Amino acid sequence: MINQEISTDYPYLEEVDIQAALLYAVQIANARTVISLPLAY
Repeated sequence: MINQEISTDYPYLEEVDIQAALLYAVQIANARTVISLPLAY
Protein backbone atom coordinates (compact mmCIF):
# COMPACT_ATOMS: atom_id res chain seq x y z
CA MET A 1 0.00 0.00 0.00
CA ILE A 2 1.44 3.34 -0.98
CA ASN A 3 0.91 6.67 0.74
CA GLN A 4 -1.63 7.76 -1.87
CA GLU A 5 -3.80 4.71 -1.19
CA ILE A 6 -3.57 5.31 2.55
CA SER A 7 -4.54 8.97 2.04
CA THR A 8 -7.53 7.90 -0.03
CA ASP A 9 -8.71 5.43 2.60
CA TYR A 10 -7.99 7.76 5.53
CA PRO A 11 -8.45 11.33 4.26
CA TYR A 12 -8.14 12.83 7.75
CA LEU A 13 -4.48 11.73 7.95
CA GLU A 14 -1.76 14.07 6.78
CA GLU A 15 1.34 12.90 4.93
CA VAL A 16 3.47 13.42 8.05
CA ASP A 17 1.09 11.14 10.02
CA ILE A 18 1.49 8.35 7.47
CA GLN A 19 5.26 8.71 7.41
CA ALA A 20 5.43 8.60 11.21
CA ALA A 21 3.26 5.48 11.36
CA LEU A 22 5.33 3.70 8.73
CA LEU A 23 8.58 4.64 10.46
CA TYR A 24 7.21 3.27 13.72
CA ALA A 25 6.18 0.05 11.98
CA VAL A 26 9.70 -0.37 10.57
CA GLN A 27 11.25 0.17 13.99
CA ILE A 28 8.92 -2.38 15.59
CA ALA A 29 9.56 -4.90 12.81
CA ASN A 30 13.32 -4.53 13.26
CA ALA A 31 13.27 -4.62 17.06
CA ARG A 32 14.99 -7.52 18.74
CA THR A 33 13.56 -7.91 22.18
CA VAL A 34 14.58 -10.70 24.47
CA ILE A 35 12.16 -11.51 27.25
CA SER A 36 13.63 -13.46 30.12
CA LEU A 37 11.18 -15.99 31.54
CA PRO A 38 11.68 -17.92 34.76
CA LEU A 39 12.46 -21.59 34.31
CA ALA A 40 9.87 -24.07 35.53
CA TYR A 41 11.28 -26.80 37.80
